Amino acid sequence: MNNTRVCPAFEDAPPLSGVGIALLGARGMEIQGNHIVHNVPSGPTAFSGGVVVSKGFGGTAPTNNTLVGNTILRNKPDILWDKSGSGNRLTPNNCKTSKPEGLCEG
Repeated sequence: MNNTRVCPAFEDAPPLSGVGIALLGARGMEIQGNHIVHNVPSGPTAFSGGVVVSKGFGGTAPTNNTLVGNTILRNKPDILWDKSGSGNRLTPNNCKTSKPEGLCEG
């Protein structure tokens, strides 16, 4: 919550800022019943979001992850998914913005 800090680039990773939860190449994770609020970048960043679901830097696609029943608000965006992987369940959550569009209700 309220994450605006910047992690500088190192070795093979670019700088990051404004990430709540990152599922980078994750498999079988369950994220449920959390309040993920106000994660906004304050500097250069490869990506940002309340929840980021991506193959990330290693290139391994996220598989069979569940993100449901969370309040994910006032992030930039609330949910970011690079459309990689399979078996990922990303709805329903209480959120307003997503990339791609359509992951938030309302």
